[in-house]
Amino acid sequence: MVFLVAAALLAGCSAGTSASTTSHPVAASSSSAGTAARATAAPPATASPSQGLLGVLPVPAGATPWPGNTNALMSLTSYVKMQYSKSYWTEEKALNARRGFVSAVQQGWAKADGSEQYITLVRFASRAGVTSALDEVISGFKQEPYPGTMLADPAIGAVGWSRLTLDSQGDRDVEFAVAVGDTMIIAVEQTAATPDPAAAKALLQQQYDRLKNGS
Repeated sequence: MVFLVAAALLAGCSAGTSASTTSHPVAASSSSAGTAARATAAPPATASPSQGLLGVLPVPAGATPWPGNTNALMSLTSYVKMQYSKSYWTEEKALNARRGFVSAVQQGWAKADGSEQYITLVRFASRAGVTSALDEVISGFKQEPYPGTMLADPAIGAVGWSRLTLDSQGDRDVEFAVAVGDTMIIAVEQTAATPDPAAAKALLQQQYDRLKNGS
């Protein structure tokens, strides 16, 4: 829905998997998290967005980068503080450490048509770790308290969710999540109009292909 409560992208989230059976909400919905990200200044980039940052997609030509883009890999502490409510920081830090958290990054941008997109990548040390994290995200989709529709992209095994009502920031969003090797991808499209699942799915596919092909 991370980074300074920006990225991420989960509204209700259960730490389901063998790692944990505890269920609880994360810090914010993807749209409110994204609002925080694009409103928060970030340190100057020290590398090209497409180099060294887990293979995250670069900001598309003609799009305006969010000032809150991390432009650097996030630590476990940074990731947890961005993604979860403060009362769960200790628990989630331990859980993600057990999952083998390695690093995370977020990249977001505004498009000329007024819609916005962002990608969150979270890398773990093993496939088991990323599977556990993905299960948590999907469980969060299913527990969303707002009217919405579950989505899927069977071609790559992705699961998504589309919010049907405006959030407090005046946005609706579509989110998809999938694992590629040891990395979880969360792709989000948000707009004040009706979000386009095809646009979110296309963004996810681009990022998926980039990681899958190692390009």
